[in-house]
Amino acid sequence: MFIHLHNHFKGSFFDSIIDDRGAFKKVKEDNNPAISITDHGQMNYVVKFAKNAQDFGIKPIIGQEFYFVRDARETIAKKDNFRNHLVLLAKNDVGFQNLVRLNNYSWMNNYFQRTPSSALRGLLDWELLNKYHDGLICLTGCFFGSLPYTVLNGNNNSINTEFHKYKDIFGDDLYLEMGWHNIPEEKISNEGLMKLCKVYNQKGVITQDSHYLNKEDWEVQDVLINTRFGYSSDFHFKSREYHLKTEDEMLKLGFSEEYYLSTNEINEKIELDLLKYYKKRKDLFERVVETGEEGDKFKEDILPASNWISLTTKEALKRTNFVLGYSDNLIKKILDAIPLPDKSIKENIELSQEVMDFSNTYKKLFSIALTLQDFYIDFKVNRNFRLRSKSDEVILDHFPLVRIQDYNGLLLQYDSETLELLGY
Repeated sequence: MFIHLHNHFKGSFFDSIIDDRGAFKKVKEDNNPAISITDHGQMNYVVKFAKNAQDFGIKPIIGQEFYFVRDARETIAKKDNFRNHLVLLAKNDVGFQNLVRLNNYSWMNNYFQRTPSSALRGLLDWELLNKYHDGLICLTGCFFGSLPYTVLNGNNNSINTEFHKYKDIFGDDLYLEMGWHNIPEEKISNEGLMKLCKVYNQKGVITQDSHYLNKEDWEVQDVLINTRFGYSSDFHFKSREYHLKTEDEMLKLGFSEEYYLSTNEINEKIELDLLKYYKKRKDLFERVVETGEEGDKFKEDILPASNWISLTTKEALKRTNFVLGYSDNLIKKILDAIPLPDKSIKENIELSQEVMDFSNTYKKLFSIALTLQDFYIDFKVNRNFRLRSKSDEVILDHFPLVRIQDYNGLLLQYDSETLELLGY
């Protein structure tokens, strides 16, 4: 049996169009008992993911794909935009605490912004990894992970050195990650990682690195990632094979059986129940609703929640047009015809005949836009819902934080709906 251990969902801003409920339905139909969430650089969706998984009878595996550099302070000082990827999964309560700590310290001390207009990144490095690794399983990431990247670009000495750094930290909880999306660099990386597995009797694992649910969804994903800065860019995936594959599709990739069996071994190691984790610790925190005071500084032990911004119908139509290339006059005519307030077209029962005609004539444009409007693109501060703890350390141990543009401070990655789900 194959378990998906590397997946991105709609909480992974500008990165994935997978609605977790669709994924749970798909893996359940495939008789798979579990699936992971490993969104890029954040954990904002993990609680909703765990709750929805519970509703479907699927075991949720909680992780994150971190932005990894060797020395965060040096990277920041040099304004070096290069970073690798690293996937970490929480085995148990201690592992989840360390996952949160790594997230939080990356955003507190190691955040990086190359230019005033570029995105903020929280960076993980060897120093943090050495401190907070207990209870974590390490997958070495796609071919852009630091070990696969060294396999692609280094020599035998640098490859062995990089491998042993990970092995010394994670021991039996290290798995060399491989995948296949018909990308030439992957083939070279996979061969090098398999060689390491043989030389050091090291376990490897197969992942899919899913970013969209079905194969035909690549075009919607392409629109999302091409317009992540609000305009059309030339960024794109090198392959159209990043969908959530069935077990049969994964087996047909042709890797050795041992690498598939590792997915089950990892699943059996994981004992974290995230909803119970928070229920046991509820008394450590209290909700604060005080609209009259600032109360948003970490030193005051009060942190505001986030709200997640999703694409509106009009914005989704604009961005889809950036990539598909319909005339600007047509888009203006469509946007002018959409009634206000800007509700979802799917939910608005007062649509004009003109809009309906547009929808039928330009089905591709509307189909992509209506899919995108459900996905998250940014954080904003919710000052009306804040959380207080007895100390900074308590929040750092249990709640993932983030920094966002135009906000001088930290805020909870969880939105108010998530906090209410946890009982606040």
